[in-house]
Amino acid sequence: MTDASPAPESSAFRIERPSIDIFSQVAGSGSLLSLLKAVRDESAQSNTGTPVGARAHLIDKTAARTWRDLNATHSICLDAKRASSVGMGHRDMAIYDALDPLCRFGWQDVLDSAGDDFVDHGEGFIEVVWDEKRTEIRGIHQLDGADVHVVVEVENDSETIHYQVTSGTATRETVAMAAWGDLLALKARYGDKGGMVRNDLIGTRAGAISAPTGGRIVNSEVIHFRMASSRDPYMGYPDWVAATPAVELFQCLLRHQFDFHFNRGVPELLLTVIGGSMNSKDWEKIEAMFKQHQGLGNSHKSMAIRIPGSPADVQIQVDKLAMEGKTEDFSDKAGGLAMLIATAHGVPPLLANILLPGKIGAANEGPNALLLFQKRKLGQIQRTFSRTLANTLGSGVKLASPEGKSVTLTKEQFLGTKFSKGEKDPMTGMAGTPKDETGAPIYVEPGNGFKTVLDGMTLGAQDTMARMKEPIAGSGRNPEDGLLDGASDRKKGDPKFTRS
Repeated sequence: MTDASPAPESSAFRIERPSIDIFSQVAGSGSLLSLLKAVRDESAQSNTGTPVGARAHLIDKTAARTWRDLNATHSICLDAKRASSVGMGHRDMAIYDALDPLCRFGWQDVLDSAGDDFVDHGEGFIEVVWDEKRTEIRGIHQLDGADVHVVVEVENDSETIHYQVTSGTATRETVAMAAWGDLLALKARYGDKGGMVRNDLIGTRAGAISAPTGGRIVNSEVIHFRMASSRDPYMGYPDWVAATPAVELFQCLLRHQFDFHFNRGVPELLLTVIGGSMNSKDWEKIEAMFKQHQGLGNSHKSMAIRIPGSPADVQIQVDKLAMEGKTEDFSDKAGGLAMLIATAHGVPPLLANILLPGKIGAANEGPNALLLFQKRKLGQIQRTFSRTLANTLGSGVKLASPEGKSVTLTKEQFLGTKFSKGEKDPMTGMAGTPKDETGAPIYVEPGNGFKTVLDGMTLGAQDTMARMKEPIAGSGRNPEDGLLDGASDRKKGDPKFTRS
C-alpha cells in the first residue's frame, strides 16, 4: 500500500496599490496641495502665538511658480488674467514718460512682473529706491514675491510693519525695506543699521514683544499689491488653489498616456516557453528583439523567432496583455479637466483656449465672455493696482528724470479721471461717450486707469452683443445700431438684407 501523493498547495499574492489623497493638506502626504501649502512657519518665534516677526507665506510660492510650466490650462488662465488687466497698460501715457527712465526695462515690464506674482501668488511687490534723505525716487524694480516677508514689529501695534527681502546673490543677504512712506520712521525705530527696536518705542504695555529688522535697513520702500483674503490681514491669497487636485489628476493622465506610448504602459505580449530547453544565447536574442519594440516610434513592429526542438517537447504560449483599441479617450478626459481648472480660475472657457462645441461657441460667446471676465475679475485687479499706485507714486512724490529736473505724477493720472467723461454735446449739453486719442469709444470704470479688453465698444453696443442671437462675424451688422425688431431694420450692407 503506497501513500497518496500530497495535494498541491495553492498560492496567491496581492499587488500593493499605494494611493495618495489629492485633497490632503498635510505636509508629506504626497499630494500637490500639501506641497503648495508646505511652508515653514516663520512666525513661531514664541509660545504665546503672537503674530510678531516675519510672517510665513500662505503658499509655497516657488512651487506655485513651477506649475506654470507643468499645466497648459493653468498657465494660460494666469496669463489671461495678467495680460488682460495690468498688461493692457495705463490710459495716460505720461505715466510711462515719467517712470520708464527709473526702470531697467521700462515701467510696463515692472508692472507685468508684479502682475504675474499677483495672479500667481495672490500678491505682488515693487521696490522704490530713494535717495539718502528720501526726497527723490531714483529707481523702481519688481521684487520676487518668494523672497519677501511681512514683519510685524511690535506685539501691540498691528500697523507698524516692514519687509524682509532676501537677495538672490550668493550670500543670500537679507535686508529690511520699509513700507511705503515709512523709511525715515523705520530708521528712527531701529537705527540706521537695524537691529532691535528701541525700548521706548515698543508700546505702553510692559513686556511687549518686538521683532528685529532681520537685516540692514536700505533706502527702499515697498509697494504691496494684495489680493484681498480673509485668511491673513497682511498677505494675499491666490484665487486658483481649488484647481490643485484637477492639475494633479491632469498630470497623472498625461503621465499615463506618455508611459503608454513610450513603453506601452503594460507589456504588449507575454511569451511563455514551456518544456524543452533553450540556451542562454537564444533567450538573449528573444529578449533583445522585444526591447526593440520599446520607445517612441517602435510600436506595432513585426518580428520572427525560430526555436529549435520538437513541437511535442516545447510549448509556446503568447498572452496579449495590452488592450489595443480599448483605451479611454484622452481628449474627453483632458477637456473635462481643463474646464475644471478654468472654473477654479474664474476664466471663461474661450479665454482659456477651450473650444466649445456647436452653437454654444458660435453665438457671440467670445465678446460676451470678455464682458463677463472684465466685470468679474479684470476690473477688480485693475482697480486694486490703480488705487494703490495713485496713493503711492501718484501722491506727488518727486521722480528723478534724465533731464535732471524732478517730475511728479498725480492720483488722477493713475485713476484715469480725465477719461471718465466724453466731450459735451453742443446741442444737449450732456457728456458724450468717452473716447481715446483715436476717437474710438472706451469702456470706463470708476477708479480704473487701465485700458480694458472692452475698449472700442459703447455700453449700447455691449448690450446688443450680449443679447443678439446672430453671430456678429460675417453678419455685416454694427452693434451700435442696436437690436433688430424685424427684417426691415437690416441695412443694405447686411448680407441678410432682403427688403427693398
